[in-house]
Amino acid sequence: MRKFVVALALLACSIVYGQKTRVGQGPAGVKPGVDFPLKVHITGIRIRPGFCGGNIANAACNDEIYVDMNVNGERIECLGGPVYSAHWYEHRIAPGDYQARLVKSVPSKDDLPMHTGYEVLLPERRAWGCSVTGTFE
Repeated sequence: MRKFVVALALLACSIVYGQKTRVGQGPAGVKPGVDFPLKVHITGIRIRPGFCGGNIANAACNDEIYVDMNVNGERIECLGGPVYSAHWYEHRIAPGDYQARLVKSVPSKDDLPMHTGYEVLLPERRAWGCSVTGTFE
């Protein structure tokens, strides 16, 4: 009886504190009041196959989206994951002007913005997270 109660308690906790985003469900919308103060201009988009794990036959491969963008007059390359819709994989990122916010600032001795995290506000009030992987002159 005691094992049954413990198993039931663990099951209840996993339901309450379990995964919030299900497979095929889009990313959560941006909460009202969240400020996106930066203006960014996306100039190029590349979709590359991501890491498939050790065995391609048994691992799911996720595409990665590389974006060239201008942030405060600085040209950077940003890496982010794919954006999923409710039905199928699609990216709603197109060249143009967007609003963004700084999520993670990495202090650097040589003043390079590598691994700095941004959230770009997409149409439909969805945020696409990315991190800096390169800079341009």
